[in-house]
Amino acid sequence: MRDIVTPTEAFLRRATVDGYSMQTPFIHPLIGKEISGELKRTGYLVDYTELKPTTIFKEKGMRVARLVHETLNEMLCSIEGKDENHIPLFSVRVFEPGQHDTTIHRNHPSVGPWAIGITLSGAAPFNVYRQDQLTGYEQTIPLIGDGTDPVPRDSMNACAGSGWALYTKNELIPHSSGLVNSDTQRELLILYGLRA
Repeated sequence: MRDIVTPTEAFLRRATVDGYSMQTPFIHPLIGKEISGELKRTGYLVDYTELKPTTIFKEKGMRVARLVHETLNEMLCSIEGKDENHIPLFSVRVFEPGQHDTTIHRNHPSVGPWAIGITLSGAAPFNVYRQDQLTGYEQTIPLIGDGTDPVPRDSMNACAGSGWALYTKNELIPHSSGLVNSDTQRELLILYGLRA
């Protein structure tokens, strides 16, 4: 069961160089479905679930979510050279088909240095942009979907099982998620830390 996460540490190490990394597949889509079911059973499959401790995974018997978290954290411990929980919090996002997931934005400076997103179901692009796309972390650009939206520097169709990582120690890279292009809702689990 420890092999439920596809990437090696190379996926996360790329983020330390570029500020981000993307991979599809990241986990098997059936693993995402299991985590989605665990979140639903425990009442956490709700949009804007925020700042929840990952210790909930163990406390609520969320076995698959716990194993994915532990596997990723082991990789982060190896990269950071510190044996601690580098992603102690989680959030959940739920978006309906045809809805734009987010604006172009930067994470708040308190988030990080690691944030890892896993698409559990549905699909939408995950985009990153040049630093000069935004003037500061508070500026955002709404996505309209009419062909006038800024062109991303890099993009991935984040379908069920896809993953992305943001490493914000050196820079806060502008990013967004685009129009949900699946028939089902997009469910996103984000694992992250907060700076002291």
